[in-house]
Amino acid sequence: MKNALFLLIVSAAFALPQDVPQGQGSKVNTTVEDMSTILMQSTFRLEGPSKSKPGSASIGTVFMMGKPITAQPDKLAYVLVTAAHVLDDVQGSIAALLVRRKDKDGGFAPYMYPIVIRTADGKNLYTKHQEADVAAMFVNMPNDLNVELVPTTYLADDKTIQDLEIHPGDELMCVGFPYGLAVNEWGFPILRTGVVSSYPLTPARKVKFIGFDFRVFGGNSGGPVYFRFSNRYYQGNTHLGMITQSIIGLVTEQVSDPATNTAISLAHIVPAQFISETISMLGEFTGK
Repeated sequence: MKNALFLLIVSAAFALPQDVPQGQGSKVNTTVEDMSTILMQSTFRLEGPSKSKPGSASIGTVFMMGKPITAQPDKLAYVLVTAAHVLDDVQGSIAALLVRRKDKDGGFAPYMYPIVIRTADGKNLYTKHQEADVAAMFVNMPNDLNVELVPTTYLADDKTIQDLEIHPGDELMCVGFPYGLAVNEWGFPILRTGVVSSYPLTPARKVKFIGFDFRVFGGNSGGPVYFRFSNRYYQGNTHLGMITQSIIGLVTEQVSDPATNTAISLAHIVPAQFISETISMLGEFTGK
């Protein structure tokens, strides 16, 4: 029986296309109906040779968001978002994304898609936040990717968290590639759930991170963490018939006992406010 958790570590198993048609932009969709489905489609595994562990692969999770293109109001630019340490640990100028092309029969064909993350002389092409473990960059993606993007307006800030009265015990979700594992042979990420496990949650600039109680492993770094509430009670009312969803942050590290190095199934996540600030630092998209 084929293992449902499909490990895609060896890049040589997939063709590295040289002539994949590239492009920028996804059609603007200001209302997200189901963030889980969108993020499952727009989250990818990134890998490259490791700086910290020569001879091994550096593996992490990245996700795509959509930033409005001023010159093309009907389109969103692809913005790759991840933890800064994921890109920093890749040796050289090229990293590879495990992407998926939809087949005519309804399945998907996974393949490795190269992206340039720094110049030949070592200058990073991605932007890093000065205070948080976040990196972002504009990327061209294959024209046949055909994924919907979560707009940057769906990044929760301090006000969002306060207005919705998000608190310890609230359920969060995360998609990623623990140990580089995909959920199936098509290369889709694994969705996990957990709860907010820290207090207070704001202001982001003071708290620095939010505790997220879920089973986190190497490879989850950079994965988006989000909430999707139905009929939520806040500000003295139950908001019947309403679905409220936003990205609340990204996975930055696994928490372990410093004495024994034993993991305790707890992750620190970087608040989404820092993601928003990093994307703003990119400025206007000026590519094709």
